Amino acid sequence: MFDFSIDEKLKGSFFERLEEIYGEMKVRYEIVASSLGFTCENCSENCCYTHFRHHTLIEYLYMIDGIEKLDRDVKNSIVEKSGDVVVATSVADLRDEKIRILCPLNIDGLCMLYENRLMICRLHGVPYFFEGPRGRVEGPGCYRFDSLSEGKRSVAVLDRTDIYRDLAMLEMDVRKAFGITSKFKKSIAEMIHETYAGGNEP
Repeated sequence: MFDFSIDEKLKGSFFERLEEIYGEMKVRYEIVASSLGFTCENCSENCCYTHFRHHTLIEYLYMIDGIEKLDRDVKNSIVEKSGDVVVATSVADLRDEKIRILCPLNIDGLCMLYENRLMICRLHGVPYFFEGPRGRVEGPGCYRFDSLSEGKRSVAVLDRTDIYRDLAMLEMDVRKAFGITSKFKKSIAEMIHETYAGGNEP
């Protein structure tokens, strides 16, 4: 997909910064979720079926690094499934149809890359806001969170402002290190498929 030839020590420093950001996400998410006893367990509307597209190269690198550490059979299964998902979503896009199809990282109801999961997978489900260049932007929780919060006078909301800022600054440093300026907007399935298609290694 891209040429990511880079000193491993530098790549490790990027990962360390990302893990710090992920750690802050976890703290804030748990504060909001625990305020209503919200969990994703046994959810009938599993967000792993939602077709998210992601925008950061650093998260792509971190995800691929996690895939490389998986058992070979698990990795091969994920790569095969990613191709199926890409085909199915491409057909749906051509027909201008919405599609709900399971993320290739989900096997038997479990994320095989939970520790390396991307930002939206970590934050989805709880209401949020962030202060952007055009003002405040707000987003709701998922159906389960909203049902728990119904009738409540005050509901905790996750502030994503400095999380987005810190991730954007890290992304800028990564792009500068690799000399990459092109936009990045891909689903998890697309990232995996394009990385390993034809037996290519990252």
